[in-house]
Amino acid sequence: MIYIKMKKELLGYHLNYADIEYSSLRKNLEKAINEFSNPKSKYILQFILDRLEKVVIGSVQELIEIQNDYIKMIFQKIQMSDLAAFKDSHEKLKQIFLSAYEIFNGPGIKIDSNGLDIEWNGTTYLKKLNQLVCPYCNASFILTIDSLNHLPNGGLRAKADLDHFIPKSKYPMFAISLYNLVPSCIYCNQRFKRDHNTSFESYYSPFDPEIEEQFKIRINYEMYPKNAFKKLEELELKECTEEVRHYNNLLVKIDNYSEWNKYMITAKRFYHPCHLFYHPPPRNLPRYANTFTNG
Repeated sequence: MIYIKMKKELLGYHLNYADIEYSSLRKNLEKAINEFSNPKSKYILQFILDRLEKVVIGSVQELIEIQNDYIKMIFQKIQMSDLAAFKDSHEKLKQIFLSAYEIFNGPGIKIDSNGLDIEWNGTTYLKKLNQLVCPYCNASFILTIDSLNHLPNGGLRAKADLDHFIPKSKYPMFAISLYNLVPSCIYCNQRFKRDHNTSFESYYSPFDPEIEEQFKIRINYEMYPKNAFKKLEELELKECTEEVRHYNNLLVKIDNYSEWNKYMITAKRFYHPCHLFYHPPPRNLPRYANTFTNG
C-alpha cells in the first residue's frame, strides 16, 4: 500500500462544499431539518450539520471521531421503536450526500482560485493529487486524461475510480469527505473491495500517515478451512462493539421494512376489502414477513 499525502490546496477547494453562504449541501441539510416533524430525525440531521466542515475536509482522525460519536449518539437516542425516524433520516442523508457526490464526480462546482474560476470536481481532484499508481495494489496505473479529442471518435475522459473507504451505503455523510475518496484502480475498487465494511480504525487507509512507519508486510502460510472473506467477517464480529451492532441492526431493519411495504402493496391485490373473495397469497412471501406479523 502507498501513502498519499493530501495537499492543503485541495482541502481549501473542497471546503466550498461546507461554505456557510454558498454551499447547496448545507442548504439542503437545513431545509430537510425544517421539513422533518419528528424531533429524532431532526436531531440526527442536526448532528451532521453541526460537524459539516469536518465531515467535508476532516482528517482521518477527525472522521474516526465523527463516526464514533455518530454511532454512540444513535445507540443512546434511537431505539427499535424509533425505526421510522432513523429510516427517514438515513434515507435523507443518502439523498443529500450522494447527490453532492454525483455532482463532484461529474461536472463539479465552480470556485474562485486566485481570481480564476475553476471547475472543482473529481477529475480536477485526481489531476492535482497526481497519484499515478493505485495505492492499494501498487500495480495498476490510474492516469487522469482530460480529453481524447486528438483520437478518431475520441472525446471521453478517463480517470481513476474514487473508492469510498468508509462505505457510503452505511455512512452516507462520508460520501463527499475528501479523506474518504481514495483514487484506485477498477480492480481494487469494483472487483475486490466493493462495498466491504472497512473502517479507519480496523483497516489502513492510503491517507493514514502511520502507514510508512507501522505498515509492514509479512507472509505467513497457514491452512484455514474457510475462505478469506469468511475469516474477515469473523474478525469484524469480534471487533464489533454493542453500539456498532445496534447501528448495523437498524440498517438491516430499515432494509427489511422497505421490502415489507412492497409486499403489503402486492398483498392488497389478493385480499378483497370485504373478504368476500379470497386468493392465496404469493408463494414468494419474504422470509422476514413473520418478523412483522408475529412481533
